[in-house]
Amino acid sequence: MNGQDYTRNGTQFEFQEPVHVTHIHPQSGVTGQTTRVTITGTHFVSNRTTCRFGGSAMALHSTFLSTSELLCQSPVLPAGTYSVDVSTNDDGDFGVTYDYVSSGLSFVVLPVPHVTDLQPRFVSGTSRSTLHVRGSGFDPFSSAEFFCTIAAWKVSAEWISSTTARCVVPFLPVGLYNVTVTTNDQVYLAADSPSVILSVHGSVNVSSLTPSSSSTEGGSLVAVSGTFPTSSSWLSGAECRFDSIRVPALEGSTSSTLLCTAPAHDTAGYVSVEVCGNGVDFTSDGVQYEYRSVAHVTGIYPSIGVADSTSLITVTGTNFVSQHTVCRFGTSAGLTSVYVSSSEVVCQSPPLPSG
Repeated sequence: MNGQDYTRNGTQFEFQEPVHVTHIHPQSGVTGQTTRVTITGTHFVSNRTTCRFGGSAMALHSTFLSTSELLCQSPVLPAGTYSVDVSTNDDGDFGVTYDYVSSGLSFVVLPVPHVTDLQPRFVSGTSRSTLHVRGSGFDPFSSAEFFCTIAAWKVSAEWISSTTARCVVPFLPVGLYNVTVTTNDQVYLAADSPSVILSVHGSVNVSSLTPSSSSTEGGSLVAVSGTFPTSSSWLSGAECRFDSIRVPALEGSTSSTLLCTAPAHDTAGYVSVEVCGNGVDFTSDGVQYEYRSVAHVTGIYPSIGVADSTSLITVTGTNFVSQHTVCRFGTSAGLTSVYVSSSEVVCQSPPLPSG
């Protein structure tokens, strides 16, 4: 009081190392939600370190993890960019915090992401399908914090636009899964409607084709046998692919047989036949279908027979195939021929009336 006689109570005042913030994670939150933010730096002090967002007067108590890491819960904030400040001299007795140090880092609050559609809607649990997720608010502050969640599974998302994200479906058990998007690796929000449920079915495979060949003109009805989902949605969208030519499966297809019409093909040879039910994930079993050159008949001998009797007829031409060439007289059923060469077969005519 007199400039000379000081007290001798020994009350201590502590000088601390200056706090320094180097990183925050996540770097963003969403409107209407609080966010757990991990702050990394140096010289944090147990029980005395607080944080604040955007220079607000409210000091937020942190969870002290170590002198280099603490956890703060952001308040609910409107969309915008906020500074992150830290103080290590919180006075617990008076509820007053001084000496905030600006981290120089920003915490960005974004609109809530909403999911409205998936393409495809159903996938095989063994195919690692690429999923296109559509909605709004897909604008992450950092790509490292951008994820799709499929039930309990979290996978990195690729940003396409503010309305589209792309992610790869992990191997999953058969079932129905809710798909959401997070822009901060933390806030997982319910999808908007049942239309964003992903249906995962079992493996799909092709085992055999009947018949396994036709001419390059196409048009043959081919029964594609294998193991396919029982879902009516999958079957209604089922396709067969002959080489690179896609054709829809026909009515009457089942979970063990798809019926498809072989398309025309430019050249003779073997092609793979694969199937899919979601427009994206074709099988890769490699079952072969043979396209043969179109057969041409140039002559028959004899050309006259006796009514109501059978006759052996030699047929000459081009592109006849062993075990696959049949003869038909009028509208009768096809009759097996005796293959002589690619230019000659012998057929037995059925008993026919005069004509």
